[in-house]
Amino acid sequence: MDPLWLMLSIPFTAILIIAGARQFQKHKEAKEEIKKEEKLSRPRDKD
Repeated sequence: MDPLWLMLSIPFTAILIIAGARQFQKHKEAKEEIKKEEKLSRPRDKD
């Protein structure tokens, strides 16, 4: 394996992982926001 290729691939892979993690976190937060709004707009019946 070419050392130069390895040096270039490591930061690139790290950037991809960080970007993926950020997207996942945004998606998770958006889902939680939707859940909160649903709870506010549609309160559950208390038995």
